[in-house]
Amino acid sequence: MLQKLFADEEGATAVEYGMISALLVLVVIGSLAGIRVALQTTFVAWSSSM
Repeated sequence: MLQKLFADEEGATAVEYGMISALLVLVVIGSLAGIRVALQTTFVAWSSSM
C-alpha cells in the first residue's frame, strides 16, 4: 500500500500548479506596488499644479 502511495504522482502536479500560482501572485503584488508609487507621484504632481 505504501509503495502504491509513493508511486502515485498525480498530487505532485497539483502541488506544482499551486506553487506556480503562488509565484505569479507574488509577481503581480510586487508589480502593483511599483505602479502604486508611480501613480502616486503622478497624481501629487498633477494636483499641486492645479
